[in-house]
Amino acid sequence: MLEKLGAPLMAAVDDVSVRQNAAEHPDQKQDAERVAELLNKTVQISIALSAVMDLKDADGDSLRLALAGMAAPLIAGHYRLHARVPGDNDIKRMIKSLEAVLTFSDNFAPAAENNARLENLSPGPLLLDEAQVTIQYVNVLVPVIDAIAAFPFGRPENKLAQEVADRLVSAAGTVAAQISAGADAQQLKQNELRVLAAFAALYVVCHKAETARLMAMDDAARAQAAEQAGGMLPMDPVWQAFEQRRSMASMIAGMPNAGSISQTPVAVPDKAVSPAGPATEDSPPASEAPFSPFATPPKPVEPQMPPMRQEPDPAPPPVPPQPPAAPEPPPAESDQPYNPMGFFSGKKSDENDEQGAV
Repeated sequence: MLEKLGAPLMAAVDDVSVRQNAAEHPDQKQDAERVAELLNKTVQISIALSAVMDLKDADGDSLRLALAGMAAPLIAGHYRLHARVPGDNDIKRMIKSLEAVLTFSDNFAPAAENNARLENLSPGPLLLDEAQVTIQYVNVLVPVIDAIAAFPFGRPENKLAQEVADRLVSAAGTVAAQISAGADAQQLKQNELRVLAAFAALYVVCHKAETARLMAMDDAARAQAAEQAGGMLPMDPVWQAFEQRRSMASMIAGMPNAGSISQTPVAVPDKAVSPAGPATEDSPPASEAPFSPFATPPKPVEPQMPPMRQEPDPAPPPVPPQPPAAPEPPPAESDQPYNPMGFFSGKKSDENDEQGAV
């Protein structure tokens, strides 16, 4: 109940609360009261539909609960769109629409095949036949079609939808082939559909983000952007943003740059960077094995204290020539007088100073 009823209603209330009180702390008590009101409307729809369906008393409670779970997203969507609790007229309109769907469902027998096709609109472990595969392809690309219909970048909608679908399907097929080594045709198709669903979601995010950026421009700026792109608004930013996200997803899967569909090459560093500093020409090449979060971690290395700079290991340090020790005062019986400054005199003393400085 928390998942099916509470979560969608609370998400809608939080969304509206943030929009209306962006600069203020949200009122938790008011939000809780609003969720209770929306829950009451959800139960109202559930009871009305159960009366239309003439549910039996034996299983009426469980079916009414299921209908409430179905109605919660409708109530949440209405509140998120209009920022108000739906009134009685709104509830009646929703119920009338759902009654039309119930009337439509009377034309279909509750057969197992009908239920299986309806339950498997999204890519999953069950592939009924080629027709169901086609249905799943279309269902996966519906969000893409919706985004293109809302903003086609000045292009014919059908042509743009076909172009985007072809590029997404091609990229998904490439990635699926790389991660499905040894799989049969059915498993390969399932993996391709799952990857396509992920790529479609990424594309929709990029398409809507670029749409919002362009719509924030004034008419003159948009016209200039279209003129620079040959009369149509450029889609290069969409594909560049998509390629960036696709590349990150492929890297997480252990396949950097797999299935690239962008003309922009992905920047890959030529040399590895060691903990002690950037690599030099003499540095060994970095391992080409791709990163994978599921790979076995390397065996830990005993911690060592590296030198602060790239220079010869100071241990053991080379023994520089030691300057001669200061001469001891000559014995009293020496005929030559002792000169305490004699150490600094002469060429030999200058060389010793230079060595000592090193």
